[in-house]
Amino acid sequence: MKKRAALAHSPVHAEFGQKIKVALADPQPIVTFGLASLLREESDIDVLFISHTAKHLLKTLSNNKVDIVICDNNFKDLLGAHGTQLFRLIHRHNPQTHIIYFTHHANTHTITEAMEAGAASVIRKSEEDLSLIIQTLRHIYSGHFYLQSTLSQELLSHYLSEQRNKNPWNTLSAREKAVVQLICDGHSIKQIAHDLCKSPKTISNQKSTAMRKLNVTNDIQLVNAVKELQEKSGY
Repeated sequence: MKKRAALAHSPVHAEFGQKIKVALADPQPIVTFGLASLLREESDIDVLFISHTAKHLLKTLSNNKVDIVICDNNFKDLLGAHGTQLFRLIHRHNPQTHIIYFTHHANTHTITEAMEAGAASVIRKSEEDLSLIIQTLRHIYSGHFYLQSTLSQELLSHYLSEQRNKNPWNTLSAREKAVVQLICDGHSIKQIAHDLCKSPKTISNQKSTAMRKLNVTNDIQLVNAVKELQEKSGY
């Protein structure tokens, strides 16, 4: 990871005289050592403790007022405290503590699972710009969920893709869409076959397949369904 750039304009700082109380937890000591070294350079951040096991993390959290815990969830020492269950335990017993999930495995599925379980943010361990860790921490301290722009874009792209896949219009092949559109424009099977240089049987089969995918049984239903679905798709 590259040395972090200085933050000229940090998004959120602790109030004057206060410090953001942080705990670090990861099964790999080298990870927590690097994070602690980074955070201790900041005058408004206080690293209260470091844990390398889930048991130690949960026990120490119960005895300390911690604003933010930065942790992985890949602990094997406590049955039931692996995966997102660890975040649920932290959130249940320490609702005032915000969780930043620090992981190698940040994808749309794990991000969604982690945030549903109580995480306020997710940071990839492969992140080269370490200033983003400080930036994220200060945003979270203000009480808001926060994702870096790259992760936000990935989630948005995934969401839009899912929405498109839910639209039956997007299940049609390009040829089926062309045939259906021509039918909606008033063309007959014979005319479409001539224009597309296909046999009437081929065009009829493509129409039937499209109607089955759109769950319609006649031309009137087909026209109405296509119009509605195209409006939803922004065509």
